[in-house]
Amino acid sequence: MAKKKQMDEKIAKLFASPKIYKFYEMVVVLKPYLPEHVRRKSEDKVENILKRFNATVKAKAYWGKRVLAYKIAGQREGYYIIYHFKASTDSLQNIRKYLDKHAELLRYMILQMNDTSWDKLKLLVKRAVVMD
Repeated sequence: MAKKKQMDEKIAKLFASPKIYKFYEMVVVLKPYLPEHVRRKSEDKVENILKRFNATVKAKAYWGKRVLAYKIAGQREGYYIIYHFKASTDSLQNIRKYLDKHAELLRYMILQMNDTSWDKLKLLVKRAVVMD
C-alpha cells in the first residue's frame, strides 16, 4: 500500500504543471494630489503586493502627473508609474485582486510583454529606475 502511494505521488509530480513565468508591464495611475509621503507609501504598497506573489520588479519608470483622456473618479489628472516585472501566470489573478482594493489607485493595467521587447527594455524605457 505504501509503495502504491509513493508511486501515485511520483506520477502526480510528473504531471503537475510547472509555474510559467512571464514578463509584464503594469501602468499604475495614482490620485494626483496625494502628498509625497502618501504617494511613496502607495508605491511601496504596490511593490509589496507584487513581492507577496513572488513577482520580481525589474524596472520602474516615473512618468509623473499627466492629464487623463477622461475623468476617472472625478479626477482629470493622475500620477503615472510604469512597472516592469516577472511573475508566474497563475499569480496575476491574485495581484489584480489586491490592486483592486488599493484606495489610492485610480486605475491600473497589466500587459504581457514578449521576450524580445524585454531584451530591449533598458534601451526603451526613459527615466527608468532599473532594479536588476
